[in-house]
Amino acid sequence: MGHPHFHMIANNFSSFDAKIQSAKESVLNILGHQTGSTFFKKYLLVPSKNKNFTKIPINLSLKQTHEVSEQTEIFLRVNDQGKNNDKRIIESSIVRTGSNRAYTYTQKTLTEFKGQRIVKKKAISAAEYVDLESIAIKDMHPLKSTRVTTIDNGLYMIFDWYEQVELQPLTCIIQVNNQQLQDSGARIKTPDYLQIDKDITDMTEFRPLSLAKRIDPQLVIKKVNNESEKVQTK
Repeated sequence: MGHPHFHMIANNFSSFDAKIQSAKESVLNILGHQTGSTFFKKYLLVPSKNKNFTKIPINLSLKQTHEVSEQTEIFLRVNDQGKNNDKRIIESSIVRTGSNRAYTYTQKTLTEFKGQRIVKKKAISAAEYVDLESIAIKDMHPLKSTRVTTIDNGLYMIFDWYEQVELQPLTCIIQVNNQQLQDSGARIKTPDYLQIDKDITDMTEFRPLSLAKRIDPQLVIKKVNNESEKVQTK
């Protein structure tokens, strides 16, 4: 096309999310940032006592660039129609991510087929999101988190702070690029500011649906009151 930074994104990905991730990596590579695309680990962190530079209790370094967004996940009623080893839907949800009225919408579906569980994601419109809200699980609060994403020395990190869940867990998903994973022998050095409590990669109690079941109504009320106070002081 004549432009020195023209990149063609292929159309042979297994999902729309994978294609978006590829586009992000292309942009970041042009800007000189290396980012991870392969899931590595999920950790429960020890919250820092000081909220320094971010809206979550973790101390990033002074020059650490990051993005902050709000995420809301609503879980939907599902009709299990699977028989024997047929594919069946285990879980379904819709997710809104963004800030300042600029949001992306995703539908997540967890299916099981011959003992294997697969999570599929697809982008949906705001109208579809609103429509699907009508089949939300009754009496279950939406799972909300403050999300911070950052890149540090090739590690792509996704932090989620669940203020409305019991004990207000702070989690971190780490993604790396394949070459980095191979070179390190699957041993990745995490930044010093990550105070890791434990590895929760395969722990069911830290899956989104499990966290949603642990939402504390009192913390929900507290969060709403705090947001109302911020509006009134502006």
